[in-house]
Amino acid sequence: MVTTVTVAGVITDPLFHRSAAIANQLQQLYPEKIKANCLMFFETQWTLYLKQTANKLKGVFYDHSEQSTLVFTNESEYIGDADRFA
Repeated sequence: MVTTVTVAGVITDPLFHRSAAIANQLQQLYPEKIKANCLMFFETQWTLYLKQTANKLKGVFYDHSEQSTLVFTNESEYIGDADRFA
């Protein structure tokens, strides 16, 4: 079974780029087990994406800070922000 790691954040956020690099490295090391899905947004797009994601997935996604990169697996399993993912 392949685990999809989704990293979403603002294009200007260095923590987003760090998390995306980690996810891509994991995919390179374990291509049969991990797929990276990195989503970059501008500020206005990010706010909308985060609200839509929280409305769709509910729970802890509502409490995620707009200032933090969002990391989750398999479309719905919340990991948290960039520091927690690292």
